[in-house]
Amino acid sequence: MRGLFKKKPKNPAHRLGQRGEELAKKHLKKQGYKILEANYRCKLGELDLVATWGEYIVFVEVKTRTDLDPLLQMTQAKTKKIRQLALVYLEEKQIRGLQPRFDVIAVTNDGERLRLEHLQNAF
Repeated sequence: MRGLFKKKPKNPAHRLGQRGEELAKKHLKKQGYKILEANYRCKLGELDLVATWGEYIVFVEVKTRTDLDPLLQMTQAKTKKIRQLALVYLEEKQIRGLQPRFDVIAVTNDGERLRLEHLQNAF
């Protein structure tokens, strides 16, 4: 029965992050994206979401925060790592013919509700 039930996150920040990723997935699906992967992991790290949209393969970083602007978390080192992970993903899955694009979805918790901002081609 392993894998049928997702483990509950242990801390509130992790739970908030999972809520943000679920909200991001719903948003993308509503916009016509096809989700290929959620939380793709390899030895280099993790991609939050991988989706297709038209001629694009879209690598989506989801940033969820309560107190800071989530976009401030997107450092040059973070964007470099996501690009490296995308190359690994494309090679592993042997994906050709789709234009890579890197999006950021910022989810902010204002205490009452989650607010989402989708930045296409963010880096």
